Amino acid sequence: MRRCVFTLVFVTIKVTISHAEDPVRVTVPPGALPGPYECRPAPALPSRTAPPGLGLDANIPEGERAKGVELIVRASYAFVEPQSPVRYASAPGGSFATDPGQLYDGSVAPYRGGIQLNAGTGYRFSHRFSAGLGGSFTKLLSASIFQDGTQNLVRLALSIAPYVRFYVAVGKHIEFWGALGAGFKQDVQTFDKATTAKGQTQSGKWTMTHEGIAVPVGFGVDFNVAGKFFLGPSVQYLGVVATGGCLKIDAPNLQKQWCTYDSPSVTRAFSYQQLTAGVSARLRF
Repeated sequence: MRRCVFTLVFVTIKVTISHAEDPVRVTVPPGALPGPYECRPAPALPSRTAPPGLGLDANIPEGERAKGVELIVRASYAFVEPQSPVRYASAPGGSFATDPGQLYDGSVAPYRGGIQLNAGTGYRFSHRFSAGLGGSFTKLLSASIFQDGTQNLVRLALSIAPYVRFYVAVGKHIEFWGALGAGFKQDVQTFDKATTAKGQTQSGKWTMTHEGIAVPVGFGVDFNVAGKFFLGPSVQYLGVVATGGCLKIDAPNLQKQWCTYDSPSVTRAFSYQQLTAGVSARLRF
């Protein structure tokens, strides 16, 4: 409510108090009242602001203002290169005791993708950054296109890597994030195949192991669906730099291993790439 008053050089207000013998005088100093016919607006209410010291606090989801432990899980479909990353390569002076087969010699490319599960835990240092340790399990699917008797092909991979994450809040319930890591990955293929050696042909278990440095790069968007629980889509690129590999044959007529570190070596380990698309869930404690 606005109150309008006239300018007074000196104002004396007499207030008479009941049962008092003398009046009470209240003196208002000059200049304390507004100018002629001016209306003084009511004082503005203080603005509501987020706690200081957190940057763009207005855009930070309520559950992310404090530091804390985060738990992340992710399920995705993996797109992979179709050939085996461990393959046969002839070398001067090198020898191989039996037919290498179609998977080992690289003449077939059976892999069609697969399922990947990720899990990790870390610490949220601020509303912008977190860091922790994560791992993945991948099972790849294959087509039955072999003509050399290869059966029961299974390809599994495990990885472990520390990670860092960067978050950008949009509103109070949405966060975009990016993640980078570097660690170790082991990729194992096993299958049954007829093995000819020492004048005999018998069924043997073949195991091809690939090892490398894994560098995952991921992006996603998380929606605050309940309290401190976030859910959203994500994609991840994974580059695996080969560090070594082996083929091991375990058959009644042949037990031997051929590795990249042999000299000379008939086994090669190749670097490869992988892309996954899926859903991430995050819980902060």
